[in-house]
Amino acid sequence: QFRRGGAGGPPPPPDEPMEAYTEQIRLVLCPTVVVIAEGLMGLSQGKFDKALPAVFPLLCALVECSDQKVRSLVASLFLHKIGPSLGIAPKPQAQE
Repeated sequence: QFRRGGAGGPPPPPDEPMEAYTEQIRLVLCPTVVVIAEGLMGLSQGKFDKALPAVFPLLCALVECSDQKVRSLVASLFLHKIGPSLGIAPKPQAQE
């Protein structure tokens, strides 16, 4: 969650409810987060492994993001990039 006056940006105007302010910040930041997450997905596994120590805490924080696209991309990163880094490969889909 973004906090008033915290790292999420400047504090909202005094007459603006915190929920409205948080929604405005989310609308501004989510497209940027999506582009960054898509970029991480496009990295080779070796390059991703080198970036992992820096991005892992940030990805963990995004697990609770209210934006479905962001959560979906974070889930894909955990499954297809972080899992292989830990030696945990996703199970192949069963053929029907």
